[in-house]
Amino acid sequence: MADPREIQFDLLHESNLLIDCVYRGGTKGHQGDDPLHPLLGVGNAGGFRPVGKGATSYAAIFSTGAEVDWRDRFTNSGATFVYYGDQRTPGSDLLETPRGGNRLLTEVFEKASRDSAYDRAQIPPLFLFRKTGSGRDVTFGGLLVPRASSARRSSGGLVIRSTETPGGTVLNYEATFAVLRPPVIDRAWFDDLRAGRPMTRNGPAEWFKWVAIGA
Repeated sequence: MADPREIQFDLLHESNLLIDCVYRGGTKGHQGDDPLHPLLGVGNAGGFRPVGKGATSYAAIFSTGAEVDWRDRFTNSGATFVYYGDQRTPGSDLLETPRGGNRLLTEVFEKASRDSAYDRAQIPPLFLFRKTGSGRDVTFGGLLVPRASSARRSSGGLVIRSTETPGGTVLNYEATFAVLRPPVIDRAWFDDLRAGRPMTRNGPAEWFKWVAIGA
């Protein structure tokens, strides 16, 4: 019997999101093997994979865990996740990145800092996936929500880090997220999100609670 915690590549287009589930990549040996495109409708490359024209409806956050200088990681026994932005070029502006990931982080944490349910409802859901180490397979790690960075709730947040490389200094973001772990996310919610309707019954209760009271 197939492991229910593994979803085969040809079933990704109809699968829900299951926490800690492995989503299998294809086997043809090219970028089309990436599982996140058929699963979420996002692009098939990069750490930040947003959906939406203009405003981001939702995004996949993909972590390989392979960056020596910018190693993403779980902390606090998995309750938080530290993720680094997408600036890797020495001397470049912090926000000028090919996929706009650091701009997305800026917008997300700015909304969170206002500490209101209205603004949290405007933050696009961020779905965390991590490379398993086997081909293009990925595992779903949960929904990432920004740790509050207002004066009243200063835990975590978004900070600028620098690292020295042979080509010079790289400035990048270090983002600390709380991790929501709903057991199942109905894929019908993706359609709602693309339509600009995040607060429907298809969404997970953990998300609604966070929108209401924050992390």
